[in-house]
Amino acid sequence: MDEFLKISYTLSPLLVGLAFHGLCIRFGWLVGLARPIDAGATLRDRPLFGPNKTYRGVIAVALGTAGGVGLQVLLHRIGFARTAELLTYTNPAVRPPAGLSDHSSMCSTRSICWLGCGLCSGLPSGSQRCAYCGRSCSSFLRINC
Repeated sequence: MDEFLKISYTLSPLLVGLAFHGLCIRFGWLVGLARPIDAGATLRDRPLFGPNKTYRGVIAVALGTAGGVGLQVLLHRIGFARTAELLTYTNPAVRPPAGLSDHSSMCSTRSICWLGCGLCSGLPSGSQRCAYCGRSCSSFLRINC
């Protein structure tokens, strides 16, 4: 039961994102983004994604999930629900190595790491970016080199 609680707590920001998307649909928020992603493109005379897969959905779920993660960070800082965390936000294992401020040097030999570094380049510098990408790059290189 303890593992179920920890996994549920870890995935809960996704539920916040989905709930925010539902609110956007219900109340007409972000209506300017309610355009189909496939823009009417077809494959074998059938729509690629259909009319319900919109930019609003992608943006709303991303914003809501970010809000859910922010809520988890706040709960961690005030000491609430720390026993339910699989990922601790202050764990030194997810920080970059000492003296390494730019993790792109770890990614120089593998194109998959370049993709990861490009995806996280918009994140704030410091521990958030390296927790997301730096550890992934170093793990990838450690396993495959």
